[in-house]
Amino acid sequence: MPPRHALCSRLNEADVQLAITFINASQIQSNRRAATAFNIPRSTLNDRRAGRPARRDC
Repeated sequence: MPPRHALCSRLNEADVQLAITFINASQIQSNRRAATAFNIPRSTLNDRRAGRPARRDC
């Protein structure tokens, strides 16, 4: 079984990708609303949309 922090990180990254998908499909109009809806940090969402990779992928 992977360490707990790795599991939480993976789930959070999945939420980030899902939020980006909703924004790109125009189902959610702003980064702020998407971050609130998916319970993820707004700065993380902004970074991923700008093309910055996840820290664990660097």
